[in-house]
Amino acid sequence: MRRTAVFGAALFAAAFLLFAAQPMVGKQLLPRFGGAAAVWATCLVFFQAVLLLGYLYAHLIGSRLSVRTQVAVQVGLAAVALALLPIAVAPEGGPDDIESPALAVLGALAAAAGLPVFVLAATAPLVQRWFAGSGHPRAADPYFLYAASNAGSLAALVLYPLLIEPQSDLTAQEWAWAGGFVLAAVLTAACGLSVWRSAGRPADPVTPAPPTGADRWGWVWRAFLPSSLLVGATTHITTDLTPVPLLWVVPLGLYLVTFIVAFGRPPAGLLRWAAAALPAVVLLVALAPSLGLGPAAQLPVHLLGLFAAGLVYHGELARLRPPAAHLTEFYLWVAVGGVLGGAFNALAAPLVFDRLIEYPLVLVLAAALAPVRLFGAEFARLNRILPVAVGVFAGLLLAGSESNEPGTVVHRERTFYGVLRVVRSPTGRSQALFHGRIPHGRQPRADDPGVRTLPLTYYHPGGPAGQVFEARDRAGRGRNPFAVVGLGVGTLAAYAPPGSAVTFFEVDPAVIRIAEDPALFQYLSDARARGVDARVVAGDGRAALRRDDARYDLLVLDAFSGDAIPAHLLTREAVELYLDRLAPGGLVLVHVTNAYLNLKPVLGAAARDLGLVARVQREVPPEAEARRGAAESEWVVLARSEPDLGKLATDPRWQPLTADPATPAWTDRYSNVLRAIRWGPE
Repeated sequence: MRRTAVFGAALFAAAFLLFAAQPMVGKQLLPRFGGAAAVWATCLVFFQAVLLLGYLYAHLIGSRLSVRTQVAVQVGLAAVALALLPIAVAPEGGPDDIESPALAVLGALAAAAGLPVFVLAATAPLVQRWFAGSGHPRAADPYFLYAASNAGSLAALVLYPLLIEPQSDLTAQEWAWAGGFVLAAVLTAACGLSVWRSAGRPADPVTPAPPTGADRWGWVWRAFLPSSLLVGATTHITTDLTPVPLLWVVPLGLYLVTFIVAFGRPPAGLLRWAAAALPAVVLLVALAPSLGLGPAAQLPVHLLGLFAAGLVYHGELARLRPPAAHLTEFYLWVAVGGVLGGAFNALAAPLVFDRLIEYPLVLVLAAALAPVRLFGAEFARLNRILPVAVGVFAGLLLAGSESNEPGTVVHRERTFYGVLRVVRSPTGRSQALFHGRIPHGRQPRADDPGVRTLPLTYYHPGGPAGQVFEARDRAGRGRNPFAVVGLGVGTLAAYAPPGSAVTFFEVDPAVIRIAEDPALFQYLSDARARGVDARVVAGDGRAALRRDDARYDLLVLDAFSGDAIPAHLLTREAVELYLDRLAPGGLVLVHVTNAYLNLKPVLGAAARDLGLVARVQREVPPEAEARRGAAESEWVVLARSEPDLGKLATDPRWQPLTADPATPAWTDRYSNVLRAIRWGPE
């Protein structure tokens, strides 16, 4: 096998494993931290940080130790990491401080995957440095091997959701990943052995001048911009535009493609024209809302902006790369920029901004700093002024875009879990809570408590939720305690009669503050005023239920209407927990309204495996009800036996929910979101 093939295979394998590890450990985190988009962003920051540490380590040993010692140290670290495999995040426990669970996520990741991921992260710069000292004809410019590394990352990104996740559970994935780690370690050792005869540090005949402070700063900010845009665009697309499952794959894939193109052999003029087009694309992004483009139509515009920025700034990094003698330092400072970009969006921005302002801010900055070279040297000033002017204009457009949204924002708050808005309707007759584009409850604004406590949206009295509460009342169980996972604005408290008790479990402290504030919503305060024991427990629903020893007559799961589906709340183990917290004759009611996912087969398979009976109803409210605030919804009810369903068992609106025997139930070790995606109308 040719030497370049061995080096390329080692880089491909290491990068593939790095990117396969991210979604794998992300799934392992679900039982502890839930499925918020911020969890994914924090995972991304963790892997960027470990990549930085790996690059720092590679730079230190690559510049101070002989090739033989480098090989021995790297192989030795890989051997130690083998003892920690397979990597697995403990499913129990959770963040002590739910206001800032990012540190808890980072700690869990470090304990489970820190050293193996660190070893893989160091592989790319070390192996390229070894190649630089190999005497190969292409050794003077080993950066072409970076394309193999990014190709491995892209392959893992595509194959994980399409092939690996649907065909294997976490146990199989963890052991397959461990086997891949062994292969990557062997390939890395083979690369080291091929240059073993090098007696000293790899060096050019004439040592080039070291990078200056300006060089290092240039590498950092050029890596910062596309990294920040990656996280910002992904968050914006999956919360404010089209919350389609697995859509995060597309921005990350485009980001990697720009690396491959920039450090490969890009077509002549491509990067020059990308720089000229970037300000125009950012301007198009800013104009999209005022042009009347819907969310789906805006999606390719934002992706084009990310792709153009990636091409421009990764192309600049490739153009400014130093001689091979300073390769590891170059990658180190590029990693610094990448970490800072991700950390700015995932960690700093939620503490500083009350909305997703970091994305348009960096987008405008990327446009203003674009190295436009449309005109000759005699017009150099115009080349600089043009992108700055376009960037400033785009920034003004983006700053005013929020004024176009219907209604009035009366409250805005941002936490680890996202941006929440309380919006008053244009008529002023109601207020609603939104997370991105997803509504989480609406309440009439009236002085009369009888009007004010009317349940709206998915929970209106004539809908499936209202029918279940009516059936409980008729069966004489209306005063029995019930619990709700997912608070929203506390709408279901309206169904609690005086003297009864209801417990809400909510993971986002901001949602609790909003629902508890009588100036915003009164479902909870009005329930307490009429003698209801309305309790709110902070924490992830599953973890909080595990700690709770109460028994409930009805358990409502209302955490599935957003884009980040908490799969850990739908697994067989989760349903077993619900049954354990359910009083004899009790019901589990699950809200499965979702434009993109069909969760009915998932619940049907769990019911089949656990011997439960299940009914489902999809309700489109009459026009008169819709005008009063009712919304279309879909619900599933689970019971231990037919008699437990009461009148619902004979209600024709509730149809039996069965599962294909070939459809596996989701477990804490297996889920298949791809299979649950709605590919068309049912």
